[in-house]
Amino acid sequence: MGAQQLLCELALSCRFDQANQMMVEPDYKNLFKSWLSLMLCYQLASLSGVLQLVVGPRYQCESKSDEWLRFDLKTQKAQLCLKNRASIADIGFIRHRTRFWVEVRSLHQQQMDDVREMMKLIHDYKRVEALQKEFMADQLIVFIGWWGKVPAEKMHIFQALDNNRRSTYLLDSALSGSTQVARLSHMQRDGESRFCLLAYAPTHG
Repeated sequence: MGAQQLLCELALSCRFDQANQMMVEPDYKNLFKSWLSLMLCYQLASLSGVLQLVVGPRYQCESKSDEWLRFDLKTQKAQLCLKNRASIADIGFIRHRTRFWVEVRSLHQQQMDDVREMMKLIHDYKRVEALQKEFMADQLIVFIGWWGKVPAEKMHIFQALDNNRRSTYLLDSALSGSTQVARLSHMQRDGESRFCLLAYAPTHG
């Protein structure tokens, strides 16, 4: 199950009016991630087949229950470590015999012009890509809750997140039906500011 399918399922069960109310206030941006994580916990738990949903799981090796993984900033790779030093996901669950590790991020339109904020997102992508290489059966997913609008001339800021190497999908709360979920690069330009949920699932290996 990839990011696109998961967003399509969430689109059928989520109501985004609350998200649009919550994330409109830039002064509350430090609380967005906590609120978004809680919302996703409830929504993911309601999906068919989801089992053993937990908050804040440490990354654990597939083959050995007593081995743990952390992302090393210097080498940009995942390394074995002690449990108390392991990297931590925001949400974990099992579905259809696959274990999922979920990372949650948030972004307000006011942060989009900050190069440091965009670099953080790119770093997060590299982090989950490095961890995903250690999991052949498990799946990592990054969710980014974003509020705002993107003028056509600023679409280049998302180029590093959706290109011929990475496929990031977007659920647009302002749309409905088959157009609600699409590749990030195909998102609706301009329009009214609104809540969007981005999802990226790195490939295995």
